[in-house]
Amino acid sequence: MDCIGLILGVADTVGITHNGISYCNYDKREYAKVPDSDRLKLSFQKYLKEIDTAYVKSGDILMFKFDKEPQHVGFVVKEKKYINLIHCYMQARGVVEHRLDEYWKNRIVAAFTFLD
Repeated sequence: MDCIGLILGVADTVGITHNGISYCNYDKREYAKVPDSDRLKLSFQKYLKEIDTAYVKSGDILMFKFDKEPQHVGFVVKEKKYINLIHCYMQARGVVEHRLDEYWKNRIVAAFTFLD
């Protein structure tokens, strides 16, 4: 599973759809190890609502840049004092949750929420 697969799988599991269609139906699996950043952001803008990064809440999605381009996404989990990130992380070889620290905050390029 990759970071987009996590987002789609969770949406499918909890019954979130786009116009009544499972988000899994929109999955594009033919991409390189380093995704096309334009395609990634355009796809998210097409199927999700872009929101101000200052107002994210639990369940929203953050998009992160690597090598100056959007290449990664993860879920927001807001706690009382902190914001955490749940995402598939290649270095950890699976799904991880950790605090949204300065390293990750400096990589945020966009935030999204589901339309349903």
